[in-house]
Parts: sequence; structure tokens; C-alpha cells
Amino acid sequence: MTGATTAAHPAPLLLDSALDWLTANGDWFRPEKWEQELGIRREFYAQPVLELLLAGRSLAPRRPDLATAVTGRALAIAESVVDSDDVRTALLDRGARFEEWLFLLTVVHASGSPRPQLLAALQTGLDDDPDIGPIEHPVQLVVRRYLLDLGALRHPTPPMADVARAAMRALDRDADSLDEMDVYGFTHLLLYASDFGADPLPFEPAPTRRLVRELLPAQIGRDHDLTAELLACAELVGLGADPLVREGWAALRRAQHPDGAVPSPPYDAAVEATVPAGQLAGYRFATRYHTTLATVLAAAQCGEGPR
Repeated sequence: MTGATTAAHPAPLLLDSALDWLTANGDWFRPEKWEQELGIRREFYAQPVLELLLAGRSLAPRRPDLATAVTGRALAIAESVVDSDDVRTALLDRGARFEEWLFLLTVVHASGSPRPQLLAALQTGLDDDPDIGPIEHPVQLVVRRYLLDLGALRHPTPPMADVARAAMRALDRDADSLDEMDVYGFTHLLLYASDFGADPLPFEPAPTRRLVRELLPAQIGRDHDLTAELLACAELVGLGADPLVREGWAALRRAQHPDGAVPSPPYDAAVEATVPAGQLAGYRFATRYHTTLATVLAAAQCGEGPR
């Protein structure tokens, strides 16, 4: 691979700029920042920092240097959340959003900040009562198996290969029959089943390649979030050189704002223009952080590699 080829691909510039934006806005990943500035406190208020940790995992196979930096910043926030009394209570008592808090705990544990005593207590509870919650989509079992594996937790959920193959069979149909939840399910299936590119997928790539080719055109230039996730999947299944995939990368680069953020579907420039100055930074973060992280995740899978 020549330097000219690498420079011509949008992924390195997308990644560099997105990481710059994430660094500049790092304070907004603290849950208390949302509450203080915007008066917002959701039941699962650690979603942004969980996604930041997962972005760090996505960088690990190709760019461990960047992964270490991203994960370190995320852990500095996530550790205080996991160690708080209310989260510990939600975990031990299986309170509201139990599975999401368990996900955060296992990612923190697997990211270099082990919590063996809390996990042991949770294991005892799972041995007594393995009911974590209902499953509404086959891919939810894939995510569940992923978080259980990260925490090395025993549970009757079947192994990753089995739940991933079952989910792929459920999604292996005409793209026109897939709704938005299915499309997100498809991207999450590939990402979690491969541990964000660290492991090979446990099923044949042909159906996934077909679905990427069928799903991507409808998202390019319309939904930057799904475009980024589908580009990550395209790279995972060896479609990086496909002209359609290259078109998707170019569209994502055009959508990237000068500060490095990539707008999420809720972002609206007309709304932004009406937001009071004191709430503007919060609006910009809330409507950009997720797709900017998805762009990092996608660029981390790119065969061209970052600079």
C-alpha cells in the first residue's frame, strides 16, 4: 500500500477529525455534565461513555495506540459511574435498565479496570435466577452473549456462534423487508459477533455482503449513522474496495463538520440556529456524538488504515 493510496481514502481524515472532536468535547461524556447543563438525567445515563468505551475496543485490533488513549479517557468517567451506590444497587437488585448497567460493568471490566467482586456477586444472582429480561429481536441475544462473555459470566444463553448464526438466518432476506430496527440489528450483529473486528465472523460472508450492498444505497447522504455502521460492516466482510462503499466513505466525509463532528439523524441546522447560547454546546453534542463515534468505529475497520 502506498502513501498516496492511503491519503486518497477519506477514512484517515474522518478518523483524525472525529477523534479531535471527541477529545475537545470529552467533558460532555460525564453524565453529570448533561444534568448540570441541560437538566437531563435518563434512566441509563451512561450511554455516551459506554459508546466511547466501545469505540476504544473497535480501535484496538488496528490502532492499539489510539485505542489506549480513547479507552483511558472513557474509563476515567465510567469507573466513577460503575462504582456509584445507585449503579451498584441497580445491578445487585436488578433494578431499572439492569442489562444496560451490566453491559457498562462488563465493558469496564474488560477494558483494563476489573471488578471481580461485583461480578462474583452478580454471578451468584444469575446462578439463582438467570432471567435477565425479555428478548424482542434475535440480535439482542447476540449483544447479551457479548456482554456476558466480556464479564466471563456463566449463563444459559447459547454460545456466540449459535446466537449469531440464528440472528443471521432471521435477517437473511430481501432488504426491502427489513425495517430500521432490522438494519441496526444487522450492523450490530456483525460488530458484536466479531468483537468489532477482533474475531472472525461465525457465519459465511456471502449473505452479509449481499445485504450491505442492498442496504447501503438508501442510507448514503440520508442517514449518516447507518451509513457509518454499514461501512464498518462492509470493511468487516471484505467489501472495502467496492465502488459503492467508496461512495459511502466520500459521502460521510462530506457530511463531517469542520470541527470533526458527524451529525446524527436528530441534528437539524434550523433548530440549532434557535438554541439559546447557553444550551448550544449541549445541543451540538447530543445530536452529533453518536454518529461521530460510529464514524470512528467504521474508520477503525477500514482496510486503508488510519494515518
